[in-house]
This record gives sequence, structure tokens and C-alpha cells, in this order.
Amino acid sequence: YPLRRQRQMCIRDSLYTFEFHKQRAEAAEKTFKQHKMDHLVTVTCRDVCKDGFGLEEGVSNAAFLDLPSPWLAISSAKKILKQCGSLCSFSPCIEQVQKTCEAMRENNFSDITTIECLERPWDVSVTYFSNPTENPPKQKNNLPKKRKRVLNRKEGVLVMKPVVEVRGHTGYLTFAQKKSL
Repeated sequence: YPLRRQRQMCIRDSLYTFEFHKQRAEAAEKTFKQHKMDHLVTVTCRDVCKDGFGLEEGVSNAAFLDLPSPWLAISSAKKILKQCGSLCSFSPCIEQVQKTCEAMRENNFSDITTIECLERPWDVSVTYFSNPTENPPKQKNNLPKKRKRVLNRKEGVLVMKPVVEVRGHTGYLTFAQKKSL
């Protein structure tokens, strides 16, 4: 995320990233240096849940939290955000989201919204016919017409359907705005 975000930022902007584990902080510094972005990014090894961000108040337009206990960093994030600044938190469990939203409300954030990040793969296949003028054969799981797109009978019919069993783990992004005074 930080690399993608930094590429979107203006040269005059700065990105601060905080990592609890020293080895990860060192790896992040190395990555930014390899991409010739180390002059724009400040990497700090710090426990922001316990010690805060250590930045001046009102210096950041946005903050992104990817922490095991993000609700512990909400009040610190509020301090560093500018008025109407954006806050985003990623959590893999809905219980974390609930605690984070509660902390956001307690810290007077507004426009609190959560979305689920679930990748849902689709099976895409093409059905060919022996005679291009004949009607398509009946499918076992006949999909509604809006889910089928006929390309050209000589090319076949493109059939798309969601994969029934999705394996993996979901996650949640929670967004909020710091209220203006």
C-alpha cells in the first residue's frame, strides 16, 4: 500500500510509515530506497498503539491502520490528522471492526463506513456448438440471460458463473472523517 500511495502523491508530500517489528521496518526502508523513494518516505520502528505516532498535531491528510488492535491507535490518529482528514483501518475480523468503530465514535469521527473485502472468483467458459445455427444446449445450472453474453455462434457462447465454494478469509476496511471544528 505505501508504495502505491506514494506514487499517487505529489513530490512535496511525505509518507510516514510505522512498523512495530524492527526487521520489517528495516525491510521497508530498503524497499523504499530500491525504488528511489527514501527521500519521500519516513520509516519508523514504533508501537503506535502504545506510544502514539510521535508527529506534530494536524500534520496528516490521511492515516491508514493495519494493526491487530486498531482501536488503540484511534485517539493518536485523530491528533495527527488535519481537520476533515481521512482515517482508514483494515481488520480481518468483524469483532475488531466493532471495537474500532466504537473508538471512532468516541473520538467524534464522522461518516464511519465499513466495507467487506471478499474476493469472489468467477468461472468463465466458452460453449461451442457443432452447428452454428442451432440453439445453445440447456446447461445444468441454467444462468439468467443477463449472465450470458453471446459473442458469435461460430465463436461460441461465453458463460460466466460464480464459483460456489469460496476458500479464504475476508477482511474489512473501515473509513471515517475527522470532524471539522
